[in-house]
Amino acid sequence: MKIFTFIVIFALTAKMTFPQTGWLTAGIPGIYSTVECIFNDSISDKLYFGGTILNPSFSSLAITCYDGSNWNVIGNANNRRLSIMRYNNIIIASGLFTKVGGVDVNYIGKYDGTTWSEFGNFNAQVLKVKIINNELYAMGVFTMVDSILCNGIAQWNGTSWQPVFSFPFIGAYVFDAEFFQGNLYVGGNSFDIGTTDYNDIAVYKNGNWQMVGNGIQGFASAVDKMLVYKNELIVAGLIWRKAGNTGDGIQKWNGTSWSDLGMGLRNGTNPNTSQPHVHDIKIYNDELYVAGLFDYVDSLYSKHLAKWDGDKWCNFPTQDFIATNLVVDIYHDTIYTGCGYDTLNGDTINYLAKMLSLQPTACRVTGIEESLPTATPSTPLVIPNPANETITILNTVQNTIITITNITGQTIIQTTLYQINISHLISGIYFIQAQSKNNIQTTKFIKQ
Repeated sequence: MKIFTFIVIFALTAKMTFPQTGWLTAGIPGIYSTVECIFNDSISDKLYFGGTILNPSFSSLAITCYDGSNWNVIGNANNRRLSIMRYNNIIIASGLFTKVGGVDVNYIGKYDGTTWSEFGNFNAQVLKVKIINNELYAMGVFTMVDSILCNGIAQWNGTSWQPVFSFPFIGAYVFDAEFFQGNLYVGGNSFDIGTTDYNDIAVYKNGNWQMVGNGIQGFASAVDKMLVYKNELIVAGLIWRKAGNTGDGIQKWNGTSWSDLGMGLRNGTNPNTSQPHVHDIKIYNDELYVAGLFDYVDSLYSKHLAKWDGDKWCNFPTQDFIATNLVVDIYHDTIYTGCGYDTLNGDTINYLAKMLSLQPTACRVTGIEESLPTATPSTPLVIPNPANETITILNTVQNTIITITNITGQTIIQTTLYQINISHLISGIYFIQAQSKNNIQTTKFIKQ
């Protein structure tokens, strides 16, 4: 039997300024310490955030709504881990809380645009609400809803919550569910019946619950997110190749077998010790956005955020976000992400950043690098800076020759790649010259 363990990663990271061509403050008001969830409500054309807001006397979760110009807090909850979703004419929030908007609830509440009210009597946490196949589902660690036995997943029939195909896994953590090829897939952790371990994912097919291939292997594995993309089921979370899985951080199911997305994700430089954790996945303009604890997609440096277009991985201007709970969504062609920082270029950022362009920095078909042209300012941009293992050169045109010299002027590296491995360099100050056909630029960086 697997024992589910919450993994929290704390990072002590120097606060770095964000380039104006990359991440910017999203302008969220208040004093936040985390952003728990982001939901783009395409019906009302509003963006919803749930996050821990601090005030002098207490901490609580604020549910905030953004219409493209104005921010409004529509309610506070008394505990964390929110999920937000629209269902018909109401907004539903769920999590670990028992009070929202001043109203007593049982881990889930609904908002009609004016007031909050309860939405079922769950006996434990509701970790997610989701529309699946045009029906509303609630998922979590509960076992009873309105005095009815429901093991971690329940469906709303329009008037009441009901069990889902007698889901048999008592004590399971259900994090997500999805319909694929006409069958319901449920993912999470601790999917055990007696001595049989279904390995974090099960499908209801032909009248009974079945394993999905060999499931997700590994003692500490878990399925955090699932969605259907390009006629395949994308499964993401604590998934490690070294534990016997097909992918790292993310993999896909075609109905009969598992396969990888490119070469998958990697945390750190050593694939043998890599333990990537995907926290969130979203589809926008037929492309898959992935956020979480990872440093590379294939061999492309892509700190905590990447995009998969069905054939190749792409990265974005990167900052060393603190990856305790990265969430992402796209609103008005702008990427929003909870980033783990409280300041940005001297301004309060409240742990929510945005990037105005969906244009990636570079893409890579497995093993083949594709550099993308960008505007050329007076100096190239080096990220991260300081750096330990890899640096990325931004704001240069294609076929730029990159030369790295030490403080004595000795040439250490010369390349046309925009991503450079510097792990072998000794600590100190280095200079970068970016020479294109019509321009020469110089800047410096620090190797830690």
